[in-house]
Amino acid sequence: MTRSSADATTAVSAGSAAHREAPRPAGDRVVVSQGAVRYGDLTVFDGIDLTIKDREIVSIVGPSGCGKSTLLNIISGVETHTSGDISVTSDTGRPARLGYVFQDPRLLPWRSVKKNMLYVQDADDSATQQRVDKYLDMVGLAKHGDFFPGQLSGGMQQRVGIARAFAVEPDMLIMDEPFSHLDAITARGLREQLQDIWSQSKKTVVFVTHDVVEAVELSDRIIVLQPGGRIFRTSPSTCRVHGGSPTRRWPPSRPRSSHDSRT
Repeated sequence: MTRSSADATTAVSAGSAAHREAPRPAGDRVVVSQGAVRYGDLTVFDGIDLTIKDREIVSIVGPSGCGKSTLLNIISGVETHTSGDISVTSDTGRPARLGYVFQDPRLLPWRSVKKNMLYVQDADDSATQQRVDKYLDMVGLAKHGDFFPGQLSGGMQQRVGIARAFAVEPDMLIMDEPFSHLDAITARGLREQLQDIWSQSKKTVVFVTHDVVEAVELSDRIIVLQPGGRIFRTSPSTCRVHGGSPTRRWPPSRPRSSHDSRT
């Protein structure tokens, strides 16, 4: 998903279709300033301030209905905020590009795995196909490019969704409870694969989850939302497993035969 901008920053002013530049400290990928979302008498957010830095993995947790998915949607531009300013930055000189991983894989059933991957690409040249092949290999599906979604397990389909999001070369990855529909063993394996891919790509990730343990395992920082759409607490995680972590409480990735497993 691309949000247009005069330069590398996407700044959306609420109530207006016009984009304007917003001054930003170096290294900030997302800045939400006094962001609010209201639907009539219902207030989802009211004056949220939030900064997400480049290469940071941030998890958003909170009870159902507190606005976690809405926060993702206004950051990505899927929904419009009522007031305040939101800016998303690219450091490549082009508009910020987002990759989205949903709760469901959302694969086109009549297209093969590889053609699903190519469908969201800007081109279909050899470089793009090599990039698609690389990410399929990174999620253990190098041999499944010609398979159709109906031939894959739920876990394998979600791995395609993760590979597809990374393969668009996003500035930031948006993940909305991507493992919530999977069993615990499969979800754990996918978290490990996500960490492996992140260690090589170092993309900014914003991750929504109901699972606090999952948030601690994956994140540099955890944001806790409370009902009414206010940030209750933002705290660092000390259990990260990716590069540069202060501790490594979670076991490192185990060798997996994921090319042939249906997980």
